[in-house]
Amino acid sequence: MNPLTTSTSTNTPATGPAQPDWIADIRQRAEAALRDPFFVIDTASELSVWRASALTRVTRNDQGEVTGWSTPPRNRAKANDLVLSAHLESWEAGENPEDDVLRADIGHMVAARDHDVPRLLAHVDELTRRLAAAEALFPGITQHLPGEGTRLTVFEASHDGRPLAIYTHRDAARDHGEHLVRGEGLTPTATTSIAWIPADGSPTATEEISVFGPGPDDENITGYVVTPLTLLTAHTPEGEETTP
Repeated sequence: MNPLTTSTSTNTPATGPAQPDWIADIRQRAEAALRDPFFVIDTASELSVWRASALTRVTRNDQGEVTGWSTPPRNRAKANDLVLSAHLESWEAGENPEDDVLRADIGHMVAARDHDVPRLLAHVDELTRRLAAAEALFPGITQHLPGEGTRLTVFEASHDGRPLAIYTHRDAARDHGEHLVRGEGLTPTATTSIAWIPADGSPTATEEISVFGPGPDDENITGYVVTPLTLLTAHTPEGEETTP
């Protein structure tokens, strides 16, 4: 019987970093804010924040900025149309330090809600995509923490002891070997088959391509080998002792 055992150690990419629930909560609030942003009115010694949806007779310039508006009478406004209102001692910025602090605080609050949070979430999404891409390319790389050594596994394709290339995934190293085997005319047929034979049953076993057939006991050991290699991100005495 032909030993057609194929190793299943393929360096499967780890799951990408998941976003915590609190980011989902922030995203929901940001989406709600996007649908109904705040509008700050600083005029006649009063600083007020309105929901943009409450404004009427709105005019905008070519850039989409609001240049004219009306607010509903207080006795006709909905309870949540006016978010907050504060009396100021000054009419213009720079006339009263305490008023200026209040103007800045409210301006920062509105900017954070309507602009900064969406931009930060977009940045989080971009970093998440990059981490997932890095994890797919080099499994385990995103688990590395600053100041801590991490072991990463790469796979060397070789032929009769001569290195051919090093890959981040076992499957890629296998593909290299299989391509060269087929280039030598050892293509599987109705009476022959190709299999990767592991040296042992461990997940880090070296594998070699064998071609079986056409006879039941015929085996051609090709010399094409995939060897797992351990990379260390930092030197440690333990790594020096255990890593060849």
